[in-house]
Amino acid sequence: MLLSMSDTSHALRLLVGPHPPRADAERNVSALLTATRGFVAAGELNPSAAQIAEAAGVGVGTLYRRALGKEALLAAVVIELFDEVCERAKDQAGESWAEFERFAIDYIRIREVTCSITHALDRELDGGLADAKRRTRAAFESLTRRLQDAQLLDASIEPADLMVVLASIDLTDDTLGLEPDEARRQRVVRRLLSSLRRQV
Repeated sequence: MLLSMSDTSHALRLLVGPHPPRADAERNVSALLTATRGFVAAGELNPSAAQIAEAAGVGVGTLYRRALGKEALLAAVVIELFDEVCERAKDQAGESWAEFERFAIDYIRIREVTCSITHALDRELDGGLADAKRRTRAAFESLTRRLQDAQLLDASIEPADLMVVLASIDLTDDTLGLEPDEARRQRVVRRLLSSLRRQV
């Protein structure tokens, strides 16, 4: 679910500031953010500033001049991930139970990443991360109502319940020496999600 960054993203606006920079400076910020996302997607949640700059094809000085440091870049990636959750929740996740399951599985993966690095970044980007969390909670509230209106989700489930249930699902499946298996992970998540479904 790691999508490409859009030029109108909250994260990019927070990084470049209220006054649009020159086109080359904005390209550098975009390259730095894309490089940071690459590290996060690969499971590297604490890349060095030098690693990020090298992957972006810019100097470390450019990173600090344009992006305020690696913590700001990591916070921007988390904001992008939250915003992607919001977009999916608004656009697709309430259309059918199968779409909701796909959304939930992707969200659980994203949550594994965001929980690992969020707490250390809360003060970055002038509260931008807190705003992204608020937008995500609002998206879950809307999603819950749409699923219930479509008679897909049990009417007794509150938005906070849905958030907590998804947060409680751990995709780790190497217990007792088992080899990780993506098909098994998705099968288990779907079984857990079925407990939320409206019974007909």
